Amino acid sequence: MGVDVKISISAYSLHRNIGEGNISMLDFIGIASERYGVHAVELNSPFFENTPGYLKRLKDALEEHGVAVQNIAVDLGNIADPDESKRVEWVNKNAEWLDVARRIGCRSIRVNAGHAEDGEAGLRRSIESYRRIVRRAKKLGMAVLLENHGGYSSDPASILRYVSVLGTANFGTCPDFGNFDPAIRYQALEKVAPYAKFVHGKTYEFDAEGNETTLDIPRIIKILQQARYNGYVSVEFEGRGDEYEGIGSTLALFQRCGLEL
Repeated sequence: MGVDVKISISAYSLHRNIGEGNISMLDFIGIASERYGVHAVELNSPFFENTPGYLKRLKDALEEHGVAVQNIAVDLGNIADPDESKRVEWVNKNAEWLDVARRIGCRSIRVNAGHAEDGEAGLRRSIESYRRIVRRAKKLGMAVLLENHGGYSSDPASILRYVSVLGTANFGTCPDFGNFDPAIRYQALEKVAPYAKFVHGKTYEFDAEGNETTLDIPRIIKILQQARYNGYVSVEFEGRGDEYEGIGSTLALFQRCGLEL
C-alpha cells in the first residue's frame, strides 16, 4: 500500500525495572539494541536527569549502540490549568523539552493535553497552550505530538479540534492502541490515525499462541496502513507480566503483522 511502518521500543515498557533501579534509561538503550535488535526508541521525561553531563552520556550511549530517539514522551503539569501563572509555567517547562530533544537528535515530543472542570473553556486553554509550544517547535524544525492520554485527549472529536487549529506541519497525533475507551477504540483510532507522526503500540497480555488478548492488534495495524501512516510503532508493553518477555511477545506479534525492525 506504499506505506513504511517500522518498530521502535518505548522506555516505558521497562518502567518498573527503571523505577525500581534495576536498570537505568542509559541501560535501556543497550537493551533495545543488543537484546532485541531494535535501533529506534522513545524515551520518557521522568526517567531523565536533565543535566548537560547526563545528556552527553545519553548521546554517547545512543551513538555507541547505533540507536536513534524518535520521540520523547513528556509528562509535566497541566497545560489547561485555569490559573494563568501555573499554566504559563507548565507551557514553558514542556517547551524546554524541545531543546532537550534537539540535543540528542530527536525531532518530536509528546505533550499531554491536560484537564479542567470548565469544559469548553479549558479545551480552548489547552489548544492555546499547544499553540505556544508548537510555535517554539516550528522555530526549531520540530514537532509537538498529542496522544490520547486522558483529559481532553480522551475524545477523538476534541483531538480533531487541535488538528484543525494547529495544522500538521509541526503538530500531529500520537495514537495509543489502548488508551481510548474500549467502546470507541477502533473508530477513534480511525479518526486520529491520518494525523499521526508517531504511534504507541500498547500491549497488555498474550495467550499461548502469542496473540494480544485485550486488543485486536491486526485490526489496529490495518487502520494505520489504511491511513497511509509512514513512521514508527513503538512497543509500549504495560502488562503485569515480565517486562522483558512482554517486549519480546509484542515484537514478535508486530512482525507477524508485517511491521519491520
